Amino acid sequence: MYKSDVIAYYGTAVEVTSSLELKSSGTVSQWKVLIPEKQAMRLERLTGGKLVYIEQLNLLSQRRWHDDRKIMQFSDNIC
Repeated sequence: MYKSDVIAYYGTAVEVTSSLELKSSGTVSQWKVLIPEKQAMRLERLTGGKLVYIEQLNLLSQRRWHDDRKIMQFSDNIC
C-alpha cells in the first residue's frame, strides 16, 4: 500500500495517525513509499477495502536491493 494513497484517503498524516491509534504523526512521516505491512493490513480492514494491501509490493520492499523505482514499476505491472 502506498503512503501517498493513504494520505490522499485520510487527508493528512495526523488523520492517519488517529485512525491507526499511533502515538505520533512522526511515525507516518517516517514511512517511505510503501507503508509497513501490519499497518497496511489494518488500513484495509478499517477502510472496508477502499485501501488495499498488496502483499507482492511488501515482499519486494523487504529485499535489500530494492529501490523506489523498482517498486513503482512492479506495481504498474500488477495493478
